[in-house]
Amino acid sequence: MDFLYTAHLVFIIILVVLTHYLGVKSPNNVFLSRKILHIGAISAVAHATFITPQNQLPMFSKLILAAAVLLTIAVLKGFFEIDGRKSWGIAYFPWVLFMMLVWQPRRSEMIALSFAVLAVSDGLSALAGRYIRLPEKWMARNATINGKTWVGFIVFVLSALVLLMLHFGPQLLEKNDAYSLPTALLSLYIIAFTAAMLELISNKGTDNLWLPLWVFLLLVWISRIGFLVSLFANYIPIVAIIAYAVWRKKWLSVDGLFTSILLALVVFLAGVNMIPLLIFFLVGSLASKINKKSNSDSKHGKPRDMWQVLANGGWVGFLALIKGFLIDRGIVGSYDLDFAVVLLMSAALGDTLSSEIGMRWGKNPFRITTGKPVPVGLSGGVSFAGLASAVLGGVIMAIYASWVFEPDMGLWLAIISAALGGSLIDSLLGDWVQEKFERRGQLSDVGLSEERVSGIKGVNNDAINFISLGLVLLLVALFVALL
Repeated sequence: MDFLYTAHLVFIIILVVLTHYLGVKSPNNVFLSRKILHIGAISAVAHATFITPQNQLPMFSKLILAAAVLLTIAVLKGFFEIDGRKSWGIAYFPWVLFMMLVWQPRRSEMIALSFAVLAVSDGLSALAGRYIRLPEKWMARNATINGKTWVGFIVFVLSALVLLMLHFGPQLLEKNDAYSLPTALLSLYIIAFTAAMLELISNKGTDNLWLPLWVFLLLVWISRIGFLVSLFANYIPIVAIIAYAVWRKKWLSVDGLFTSILLALVVFLAGVNMIPLLIFFLVGSLASKINKKSNSDSKHGKPRDMWQVLANGGWVGFLALIKGFLIDRGIVGSYDLDFAVVLLMSAALGDTLSSEIGMRWGKNPFRITTGKPVPVGLSGGVSFAGLASAVLGGVIMAIYASWVFEPDMGLWLAIISAALGGSLIDSLLGDWVQEKFERRGQLSDVGLSEERVSGIKGVNNDAINFISLGLVLLLVALFVALL
């Protein structure tokens, strides 16, 4: 085993030297050299993880930690660069691997497979996107986001699917009957396809963080509940219909659509009720069309992007991820968790309706902290029509909750309070910390950096939404703990 570790280490060192030499001698091939290093080095580490016995994992983890520290220092010193930017991705993956080995040492084979997908599929998709040239008439359609391409996306899906099928080949053959084999293959395809989505919306090397975690998460869930028959009876048809409708209506950008699909998959697999999310999305999207031509912020009236999806639904995804931990330890029950999701989405819907309806029909908006008049649409401003609309959002969510939970006055009061409270918290944070700009003597949420007059740089409406819903979740947790 020591010989194998030494062989892996020597291979990686030789690969680093050769690819660095290639990049120095031929600057036009820096991208190629870095991707060769990506595929070779991470594949070697994945193989070493796969063959390491359980009793040697603590020592192996320490080696990975040392490699993470060294690679981080190397990136800081400018050793790895692509197209004039530091290649942080090469430093991210060993940190993730170390944390996963400490967190789930008994699932080292799944961890190794997750990093094999990162090595091969991510590397090949990048090379395909850079070097495969399509006919001119297809080039415009080939471009997606973050400088990535649909060609690379397809290569990722196919290569990841092949890797998964090779690993699970014996198990697939054991399940070779008319019912289980197609389901098993489709399950592996879902893993490959959603991993490709995640890679597409990640940038600046962050796919080296999220990809192995995502693949590992799905592999663990599949190992717990079999090959997800219900996934194809419930999740896929519902998501396919909604995704098509959203694409036709242009309610979401490409990265927003992919993020929504991934979020819905996490919520579904965790067994968390996703209906409140759908209610928020449908009602909130319709409300955003009321002020389609408004430019209260740089994203208003445009399709929702990835950050807007995460700002409003990210905390529900977080609850889905930790559901098993919370329930297994008796911290909360499924009922409490589902009700927390309703309260979160009520707060999000209340804030959205307050903003949209308030901008359209609210007269004489005033600053929430001082009561002084402010321009329509400025964060931190409220109107009586907007506050009433926040209550309306709570009523909509309470009507749904009365159908699912036992209806009573306390339930309605809690949900409507969450909606109104979410709107007020968002307005307070928008007034205190969201960056503001002054244009021609008037405050605005949109402006140039030199026009910024207050707030924290970079804190926009998405950040405020995320923080305010986080505070709502904290209040809900305190409420549940007290009860």
